[in-house]
Amino acid sequence: YAPTYAGYITPVTGTAQKATASPVYYGLSNNPFENVIASVSGAFKLSENTQFKVQPYLWYGYGTGGNQQKVISESSFLNSATGKLTSARDLNGDGDTLDTVTVANSSVTRTRRPGITTELTHTVGVQTFKFGFWYERATHLQTGPAVPVDANGNSASMWLTSGQILRPDGSQYQSRDWKTTSTAMSAFANDTISLMDDRLTIQLGLKLPKVTRDFTNNASEGGNSQTPYNISKSFSMPLPQAGLRFNLDPKQHVFASIGKTFRAPPNFAFAPSSNNITVVNGVATLNKPIEAETSVNTELGYRYQGSAYSFSATVFNMNFSNRQINSFDPNTLLSIYTNAGGVVNRGMELELGTRPISGFTYYGSLSLQKSRTTSDLSVGKGQVLPITGKAFPLAPEVMLGSAVQWTSGPMYARLKGKYTGKQFATLMNDEEVPAYTVFDLDAGYAFGQVKLLGVQNLQLRGNISNIFNRQYRNPSAGSIVNNAQAVNGIATSGTVFYYLGAPRFASITLSGEF
Repeated sequence: YAPTYAGYITPVTGTAQKATASPVYYGLSNNPFENVIASVSGAFKLSENTQFKVQPYLWYGYGTGGNQQKVISESSFLNSATGKLTSARDLNGDGDTLDTVTVANSSVTRTRRPGITTELTHTVGVQTFKFGFWYERATHLQTGPAVPVDANGNSASMWLTSGQILRPDGSQYQSRDWKTTSTAMSAFANDTISLMDDRLTIQLGLKLPKVTRDFTNNASEGGNSQTPYNISKSFSMPLPQAGLRFNLDPKQHVFASIGKTFRAPPNFAFAPSSNNITVVNGVATLNKPIEAETSVNTELGYRYQGSAYSFSATVFNMNFSNRQINSFDPNTLLSIYTNAGGVVNRGMELELGTRPISGFTYYGSLSLQKSRTTSDLSVGKGQVLPITGKAFPLAPEVMLGSAVQWTSGPMYARLKGKYTGKQFATLMNDEEVPAYTVFDLDAGYAFGQVKLLGVQNLQLRGNISNIFNRQYRNPSAGSIVNNAQAVNGIATSGTVFYYLGAPRFASITLSGEF
């Protein structure tokens, strides 16, 4: 980000001033957000072998996202009567509507999610039954208001809540204006069976989820967003699962499980930016089917826990159908939903940990995986992207973690390292992300109680992250693109965005309880 603001142009009557959103000023890149989470839990023993639990909850969130430095054309406001971007308003006070002016504008999200979970547990002999129900009704408002920016780069409101820019008819400018009501419910049942004096445990379960997305697009200045519409679609899928654990002896056991998972498409699969919607005579229809992502997950493993060390090994296989890719462009504030079809992900995970030896302990983990797409991707009429057999993005084939800790009385020190293997940023595998290794160091001293200061549990901690100041980048999970280079006459589908790894950072923390 630029350290100084260069987005202001002195207004001149009768002359078109054209501000640009680049370079991006750091002072207009704030993303304030606030959350309120409240819940109440109740547990009631109905009989000697029966217990009932209930937990109502509420989550509220409000805030902004993405870079706020944007430009607005004074002659491209929404005309509510015609649904066209033909209204004009003087924003910089020079008496004309010829200009493009810098404003503060970004995604604003306001979410209310009340819900409740219930669970009834009943034990009969070697069996423990659980029955439950979950219900939630979330209201999700996603808007894009804009506020003025002065000559020094200061916005009228970091939260975009005051001084909002209005259209000529007095309504509020919006770069998007969506309302989504998501109603989710799920009933589940589980049976845990303990046999052979608890050496063998078998679990059988079934979950019946249902999610309904009710999406409303209100006319706004956003791309393809001038036509209002409403569309609603429900998704449901029975999800069976089974698992077992067998104790070979008091120190080691084997385990296995198989289960089906389910994920409903996000709300922006129905948004104007998705290119999935056609509106005719006020009725919205889907251009192509939007299906829930499902997968069948299996795993088989072994665990050992002895007096000197513990070890575990797990092999896994996940078969996805209708694999979802959610792509968000921070420049246009548009979210895109793509169904990538079938994906198979299989691999192995190993973990090793030791007990203290002369104050030293060690932990290490190794993950090996291969994730491959099993079908090509249709990206347009007569256009198919040949991705069969390609590695799925954001899936490093190798990840290795290691940590050594030394403890002596109130002192400790720990050195950690993590290796992340190469990965791909696109479905076509035409942009590769190099492997990288990062080391961290932290240490601390526990003073305990300091009566003179009236402090309990006084602790001093120091931390150095990315010790060797390694430069690396990670693909943004929200901006996966299909292909970064043209292929078979198919143009690039977008820009790959990255997060730059944080540089070396040191901190010292002193904490205590009063």
